[in-house]
Amino acid sequence: DNEMVTIDAGVIENGEESATFTLVTVTIENDDAIPSVSISALPISIKEDLGTQVKITATLSAVSSFDVVVSLLKSGNTVATDFTISTTTITIPAGTSSAFVTLGAVSDPSFETNEEVIVDLGTIIRGVKGSPDQAIVIIENDDAVPVATLSVLDEKINEDKNSSNFDETLSTSTIVTATLNVVSGIDTTV
Repeated sequence: DNEMVTIDAGVIENGEESATFTLVTVTIENDDAIPSVSISALPISIKEDLGTQVKITATLSAVSSFDVVVSLLKSGNTVATDFTISTTTITIPAGTSSAFVTLGAVSDPSFETNEEVIVDLGTIIRGVKGSPDQAIVIIENDDAVPVATLSVLDEKINEDKNSSNFDETLSTSTIVTATLNVVSGIDTTV
């Protein structure tokens, strides 16, 4: 932003102010470029159950004389209950070059694949998007792969019956689809 300076004669010694004297205003034009904002995450990968916090940092290309406000957009292959974020807005105070928020994983008892939290730069006040404009954090699964057991519900079936009932049980819960392939065999023993 431009700045304005007003000049007044003040106290005059050994003379007097002219009747036509007026205040003088001078505009100082701001020639500083608008800073660009980049984003980063450290560390980029965390275990689900360790309580490790990731710093999501917004960094300016040049220090600004004004606060720069950055909104964050979240996406990825995770749900909001799998992580916490301290706030979705980063304010970089005037005179500093960066600020951060924290992101942490939330442990759950379900087996799932590693999850990806994507944090993008959103709206920026007093700045523009720089590069990179996206940070990716991997939340590593810490739960054991479930063990499947299969029980036959119809131990005896008639020859003309083409099917039987089975019960599949998993040792732990899972968020990913569990598939059990059953291979049948014919035993001709009498």
